[in-house]
Order: sequence, then structure tokens, then C-alpha cells
Amino acid sequence: MIAVVPSIRAAVLSPILRWMVGRGLPVEEALQEAALGAWVAEDADGFAPILNSAELLRRLGRTEGPDVFCRIGASTSFSEIGAIGVIALARRTPRLALHAIVDFMPRHSTHERIAVEDTPEGIRFIDLWGLGFDQEALHYVQQYVAALAQAICRATAAEAPLFSRVEIAPHPTAGLAHLRPCFGLVEAATEPKLVIDIPARVADARLKRPAGDVPREAAKLSGTGGEVDFVQSLRWTISAIMGAGSISIDDVAAAAGTSPRTLQRRLAAHDVAFSDMVDEMRRETALRLLGSECIAMGDVAVRLGYANASALSRAVRRWTGETPRAIRAKALAGKRVRRKATGVGGVQR
Repeated sequence: MIAVVPSIRAAVLSPILRWMVGRGLPVEEALQEAALGAWVAEDADGFAPILNSAELLRRLGRTEGPDVFCRIGASTSFSEIGAIGVIALARRTPRLALHAIVDFMPRHSTHERIAVEDTPEGIRFIDLWGLGFDQEALHYVQQYVAALAQAICRATAAEAPLFSRVEIAPHPTAGLAHLRPCFGLVEAATEPKLVIDIPARVADARLKRPAGDVPREAAKLSGTGGEVDFVQSLRWTISAIMGAGSISIDDVAAAAGTSPRTLQRRLAAHDVAFSDMVDEMRRETALRLLGSECIAMGDVAVRLGYANASALSRAVRRWTGETPRAIRAKALAGKRVRRKATGVGGVQR
């Protein structure tokens, strides 16, 4: 029986998508092939299904080369990846940053755990997933995690090599040779975990970003781990898949790493109908998007997984008794009233 759908903050995909856009690669097509909506990483505090995200990495590795995540990491600032980046880079050194990530990890991912061990030579970073990735997917996932850890170290003035040793799952056909120009000494892992040794001269080097307290908005971010329940993880998953096409229970079951029948049984145990949950998520998303004049009606329909604007219009009428245009007009009129009622400096008149 599944406890929660494996989920991770979608902001970790932002450097990958930015890199793809910069090279003119078909981003929306790649996301759709991995059963992810084109806007999956738009909300930095939102969540994406881990298995779908790993499939995106696998497909990119196959088309762009087995070292692609080293290349992506080389152009990545850790601040790109949302809350976990903000929290890490608020620390003075990579050592303190990685220890902070350990504390935040339960609120970042449901099935990834890391440990940081202080050693006489520096620190040892260990990344472990509670999922049965195959060898190819595990290699790409671990390579990307290592590249992000390197991005933290690169934010110092420390000279390369930034790692003294990396123990990682080999690629099933390419092995490890393609990682040595990026990470230096690389060895094949004997267990399904990533191990990185970072020398003290790097671990204790000052990060270029000034140290400070964790921003208040980051400190109050919603949690995952023990705080998330099965229904909430399903809501995240439906939201992430929405926009990749029609939302089927087969797609959601695949994201959960289970069968549609098992998923249906779990839904029944929670007295939840799958179709009702999809409808609820579509309604919430539609009303939010219709409140913005920056998104065309046709794009709202696509983001909700509808075939066209007519299908969206029918759904909105069913939910509210009004047309999408009427909903948008009311929302924009309300914003104008609030703006007029606000004086200089945002003070309410």
C-alpha cells in the first residue's frame, strides 16, 4: 500500500528547463513525454512527482549525452532551485549550507534523504533515495545531485578540484569516464547511494553570497515528509501532470509507482473519488489563472488538460454558473478597486 506519491519541490527542475530553452530544445515535448505539465516548475514552492522527474532526466541523458547534468550543473547557480537554494546560500560556508539542507530535506522531498558527516579531511555528503530506480535513472539522478552540490562549492573562491572523491552509480553502458572531467576522482558505488568527499579547504571556504538569516518566507514553507498525507501528495501530482494532456488514473498510478487498482483501493479507503479530485484541482487552478489577464483563455484550457477553450467554458459554467470571461472580468475589476483603495506606499485609505 502506497503511503504518499513520491514528490519533490519542482524548482529543482528549473536549471534543466532553463538549459534546454537556451539550446532551443523542445521543452514542452520533453515534459509531455515524461507526463509533466509544461508549467510544472513555474511555482517554486510547488511539487512534482519524483518518478516523472527522473524520467525527464533519463530522456535528456539519452538525447544529449551521459554527462549532460554535469554540463547543466556547470552553468547553474544554487539559488535557481527555490527554497533549498535560499536556505543553503544563507549560510557562510558549504559545510554549513549542506548541514542546513539536511535539516530542510524532509520539507523538500518525500523520498530523498541526505547526511553530512564531518571528517578530519573535510565533509562527506551522502545522498540516498527510498525508491527503486533502475541503474540508468539512478546514474542520472545522482549525477544531477552531485552537480548541484558542486554548484554550492563553486559559489566560493576555492580552486578546483572541488571534490576529492565521488562514489556514484555507473551508467549501464557509458560507465564513469564521462564524469571524471567534471568531478575528478570517480569510483563505482557498491551501494545505491551517492557519496561525495569535499576537502576542508572547500567545505570551509566562504560563500560569495553574504551570510544572513534564512528569509522569513523560506522558513515558513509548507512541509513534506511526515507532515504530508496521501491525499495531499495526490493533489500535488495531479497539479504537476495537468497540462501534459488528459489526466488518467493510469498516469497518476505510474507517478506513484503502483498499479491503478492499488491506487483505486487507496482512494476508496480515503472515501475520495479520483474524478472528483481531478475536477477539484482543475477548478482551483482555473479560478486562479482566470484572475490574471496575462494568460489567454486557450492557454488556461491547455494548462488544465482540456482539448480547447470550449471545454474549459463548459467546465467553468458547471462550477460557477458563469463564463470564463465573466469570472476574469470580476477578478480584474476587484483588483482595480483594491488598487484605487490603496494609497502611497501601499497604505490602505
